[in-house]
Amino acid sequence: MNVKSKRGVISEREYNWLKTFPNLTEEEEKKCKEFEDIKKPRVFKRPTPQTKKEPQEKIEITKALLWRGFKKFYALHNGKSFEETPETIKNIAPVILYFAKDLDFFKQERLLKNIGSTKLNLSFDKGLLIIGDYGNGKTSIMTTLSKLMQNYRIPGWFKSYSSHDLVREFEGLEMPNDRTEFYKRHSKHPMYIDDVKKEKMASNFGKVDVIRDILENRYENRAITHITCNYR
Repeated sequence: MNVKSKRGVISEREYNWLKTFPNLTEEEEKKCKEFEDIKKPRVFKRPTPQTKKEPQEKIEITKALLWRGFKKFYALHNGKSFEETPETIKNIAPVILYFAKDLDFFKQERLLKNIGSTKLNLSFDKGLLIIGDYGNGKTSIMTTLSKLMQNYRIPGWFKSYSSHDLVREFEGLEMPNDRTEFYKRHSKHPMYIDDVKKEKMASNFGKVDVIRDILENRYENRAITHITCNYR
């Protein structure tokens, strides 16, 4: 943790964050105990009206902190621990580095290669396109990060959607004018769309390629979009 305290223990915000998880490690239990010992009730003089509140300490979102939070949330929401193998670590490393805004993201070997004739222009101001075969963990990784980052309002947090669910939502619209509100609702906030190019065409109001329209609308609004798909 890159969280520093005047007394050498964790901050109150990190303490509350750790206490949301069951089965803390011995080191985490020790940190929580040290914090509780320091924070025992004490008698203070009544502050004068001129007393200013100290600014709330901010936690620096490092790759180590995000990685530990990811593993805890993965176990909580998937009912099993994240399987750490050389291949899974290699797959998830660029994703953790990206959301932690860590400059090592730009040094990832697999990101430095061209895709066909297209040279990648990496940037934290762009979304992620994650491509891979079925069952390699793309969806579970992104949905876990979505829950984790939303829960703690980590900068860059995003909502998670399935391409199929977005099409069904569109098909549930009752009036043609509802389409405007639908696209507006999905036009600005950071979002992740899973399983792109496997969804069907919407069949109400004529044939509509909903995902294409959403992506074009978001591009015009310069909104951050993350995508997973199964193409090789």
